[in-house]
Amino acid sequence: MTGTGTINKTGAGLLQLSGLSSFSGGLNINEGGLFVGITNGGVLNSTVTLASGTIIDLNGLNGIIGGLAGSGTITNSHVAGTAGTLFVGYNNENTVFSGSFSKPRLDFPAMVNVVKMGTGVLNLTGVSNSQGTLVINNGTVLYSGNATSDFVTQTVNATGVLTLDNSGTNVNNRLGGIASPANATLVLGGGSFNVTGNATATTTEAVGALTLAVGGSKITLTPTAAQSLTLNVGALSPLTVTAGASLLLRGTNLGGVVGTANTANLVAVTTVPTQLGGAGAVGTTTMSIRPDILVDTSATGNGTSFATYIGAGGVANVTGGNGFRALAANEYASFLNSANTANDLLGMGTYGGVFAINTTINSLTLTGNAGTRAAGALALVDTLTITSGGILVQSGNSVMNGGLIAAPGTSLFLWTPGASTSLTLNASVTGTGGITKDGAGALTLGARQLFTGTTNLNGGSMVLNGGANTLFVSGLGVGNALNVNNGRLDLNGNNQLVAALASSNTAMAYAGGTITNLSGTTATLTATGTGTFAGVIEGNLNFTRSSNTTTTLLSNNTYTGATIIRGGILNLQQYGQLSATSSVSNYFGTLNLDSTNAPAVDINRLNVAADITLQGGTLAFLGFNGGTSTQNVGDVTILSGASVINATRSTVNTSSNAVLTLASLTVSDVNTTTVNFTSGGTLGQTSVGNSQIIITNAPTLTNSLIGGWAVVNGTDFASYLTPDSAQGGVGALGSVGYAAYSSTALTAGTATDNITLGASVAGVTTRTVNSIRVSAASTMQMNTLADTLTIASGGLLFNGTASVLAGGRLTAGTAPNTPATLYAYTNATATLFSPITDNGTGAVSLVKSGTSTLTLTPANSMAATTTAASNVVTVPSTTGLVVGQPITGNASIPTGATITSITGPTTFTISTSTGVTAGTSLRTDFNPVPIAATTTTYGSPVISVASTNGLTVGMAVSGVGAPVALAGIATTSGSSNVTFTANAGLYVGMAVTGPGIPLGATVASITNTTTFVLSTNATQTITGGAFTANAVIPAGAVITAINGNNITLSAVTTGAATNGTALTFGIANQALTVAGLTYNGGSVQALKGLSGGVTTVTSAMTVTTLTRGTNGMLTVISSNLTSDLGTNEKFIPGAA
Repeated sequence: MTGTGTINKTGAGLLQLSGLSSFSGGLNINEGGLFVGITNGGVLNSTVTLASGTIIDLNGLNGIIGGLAGSGTITNSHVAGTAGTLFVGYNNENTVFSGSFSKPRLDFPAMVNVVKMGTGVLNLTGVSNSQGTLVINNGTVLYSGNATSDFVTQTVNATGVLTLDNSGTNVNNRLGGIASPANATLVLGGGSFNVTGNATATTTEAVGALTLAVGGSKITLTPTAAQSLTLNVGALSPLTVTAGASLLLRGTNLGGVVGTANTANLVAVTTVPTQLGGAGAVGTTTMSIRPDILVDTSATGNGTSFATYIGAGGVANVTGGNGFRALAANEYASFLNSANTANDLLGMGTYGGVFAINTTINSLTLTGNAGTRAAGALALVDTLTITSGGILVQSGNSVMNGGLIAAPGTSLFLWTPGASTSLTLNASVTGTGGITKDGAGALTLGARQLFTGTTNLNGGSMVLNGGANTLFVSGLGVGNALNVNNGRLDLNGNNQLVAALASSNTAMAYAGGTITNLSGTTATLTATGTGTFAGVIEGNLNFTRSSNTTTTLLSNNTYTGATIIRGGILNLQQYGQLSATSSVSNYFGTLNLDSTNAPAVDINRLNVAADITLQGGTLAFLGFNGGTSTQNVGDVTILSGASVINATRSTVNTSSNAVLTLASLTVSDVNTTTVNFTSGGTLGQTSVGNSQIIITNAPTLTNSLIGGWAVVNGTDFASYLTPDSAQGGVGALGSVGYAAYSSTALTAGTATDNITLGASVAGVTTRTVNSIRVSAASTMQMNTLADTLTIASGGLLFNGTASVLAGGRLTAGTAPNTPATLYAYTNATATLFSPITDNGTGAVSLVKSGTSTLTLTPANSMAATTTAASNVVTVPSTTGLVVGQPITGNASIPTGATITSITGPTTFTISTSTGVTAGTSLRTDFNPVPIAATTTTYGSPVISVASTNGLTVGMAVSGVGAPVALAGIATTSGSSNVTFTANAGLYVGMAVTGPGIPLGATVASITNTTTFVLSTNATQTITGGAFTANAVIPAGAVITAINGNNITLSAVTTGAATNGTALTFGIANQALTVAGLTYNGGSVQALKGLSGGVTTVTSAMTVTTLTRGTNGMLTVISSNLTSDLGTNEKFIPGAA
């Protein structure tokens, strides 16, 4: 329903609400009632007026209404007993409801819960019997007239107010009292609780428990001049579980004699309140106090003293009596003195605030600009221990200079009650309880802090003035939680890392404080923990969300710097926005634009002018549960990694839609990137229950695809349509309205075909197709090992479990000899028996994406069939196989078998028939052939081999020569210098092994006949030891030319090898050939101070104008050397 008119409901039936309507006119229920048919169903902006006898039946679900008025009943008929919750107040109107919140009958199991939202006043004047819960997140709930309730728990969060107004009709125990059945609990989590008395009768209110939750709360008790007002509580939550909770308790003549006119009291009638201190008698300076509770004898005051409890008979620390009151003047000490644990009050002009040794007191109250100062030889570490943790600035601007401040076992409570009061803490707080700041005044932290635990800001301002990370961050980069529940935190130009960023009210936007940076220097706030923040981040600052945790923001954050996500999740919920951020960079994290339960469904949560960068990150728009919603963002750039862009319509209301619009989409590096467009419903369809991702600057399609790197829901390649009334935006290839997959078979596919396979196919010859999608378990068998399957877009998508590509070779690219990327998406397990090769001279990259496993087998693999006790093996093709190749991977062929002869185009024999069993294996691996080298020469790229059978240009080569013994070794731990007795056969580049030599160490240089330098430092000191050096073919070397039995490598050897040294051609489990390598000739290595002109040519190397440095050495790798140098130059020719 939309519009502004009035709707009148008549008739005895129930009108079911199965969506969330936005109309703002009145909804009058004159007969019958409303029935909530879906979670979050209702009328967001309309006030519902219930006539007498009419109902709203929550049906065990969440219902939403703008306002509530009239005299009907809110009930819940869910027979299974599921509680129903009414969210009321979104239209911010003031209403009066004289009806009730009630179960159908008292023994019925289903409860009615109420959550007050919005800034308006909900005035309740009727009697309710539901034993559910009342939560006030914003605005006011007012009990007046005859109003009472049996809510088991009533919670008042920050920005919420609960008022019991007895000025007209005096009703005691409106909240249910201490006795059953209600035994109600009142929870204050930063909200306000007010009780107003009656002019003609004594007013008494009672709750079973008063619980102080995190946040700065207020209780205001206002009796009339002629009558008293008493708030009785069975128990008050102990201080040990309320770190971060603070309370201003104020009332007219608070703590006077109970029952006296114009006097307010808060009395604990069952359990003695927990207090901290020396438990001294009334009238002494060692009385115990509550550092988290400030009291004031005025109903409008800001607090003048820490609270102390006076029980029955005027005795401290017992129940009953007159309850909480302020400390009297004679109950303060005036000097810092450890002789007794006193409550100290220091005034301007006193010298009691100086301490030169470790000093312990119970609490500290400062007035008239008084402060403290650490003095003496150890002033930096002198510690002022405040056992209760309470510091109060009554008036003025106080400074605490130097030393350490400790609050053992509790939070340090710092109170600056008046807006004109301030405390500057030029000292470091220690301890593990964190700090809690309350009051309208200012706190400046002028030194780096040492405390761990949570920093709670409940009111006023807090300025970080101790440099970067004023709040403690460990050497490992671990911060502590920050709760900005109210007030303002100023970074003051300092970077600050915290753990959880949160506020006490996690249910309502704008219910927290403000984080800003008032300095002209841009600062960065980093949050690493899980938390929900209902306040606002503003100013010239950057915000970084880091680590594998979740940060949720509920309000519009107007900071102008960058937003950076480094892992984990950043949720923008309710009114959560980053409306002024300059950019958003998402590195392997998730950014949720979450309108799931947000009444403001169509706000743009990101600054549409801000560029968005995804590097393996997720950008998700989650649509509103109550209806269709839209979201617009700026230009999106994709870096490396598997990124996701998501638009999901409501999972509760499946008749809704979600539409996400990107200004543009750019992929900066297609060689390392994939993008998965995901959705609820069918992506690209405008019909109800679907989602769309629209790109304003539409992508250019190639053969109907956005690119081989782009898929939809991980199951189809992504295409694009200009939006119209039926379809539009990103959609799956083959979905309604979009281009279809090719009907051509893979065996006949061409470069423009997007192939989809639902069954196995064999005999695939060399060809190019645009993409391949495997929709069901299938085997793709190449015709021969020589056939190559080229995927132009690089897109290879596996949906069928255990799918296989076998035989031949696999590559990618739109044209021969051009670089390309193969994108392998595995939604189901897949195996590539075919080697992935370069595209001619163009390098091919492999990008693996998808949640399932992709198995890459040894490079030469294909199916093979054996017969029991026979040495004959049948394969699709013997092309490329050579005699001597070892065979592995086939359970039917014994370990150690090799090819002995090629007997036909599809058959060969192996070296044994013993142990051969019958069977067909898709994976039979044909491994590299060991070939003996006759000669290698130091510094030469040419080696001689016994046979070149099976070798090809591009094959990888590896090998290690015979060991060279090195005797008389001396090393020093931490040094790379080695001395030895002789260097015969030792060359630069040789691998060195021995005690204290790290794995992979080589000879970096040879200083002289008895000294050489390692590539890394030794880890032991050795004298007279023995080492071994080996000539090696450098890692990564490949064949560049074959001339008879001489093989030219892409890298020179590092030593001489004798006849018969075993070299290995090809690398096991990797592709055999890499085409298009270039041989660049030899090299000249100039070390230790040599400079001058060096010219390298293929046939010879000419060195000219070489200047000699100290201990200079020139290593020449060449067949000829022409030089015109001075004397005393040392040459080590590679061949000598």
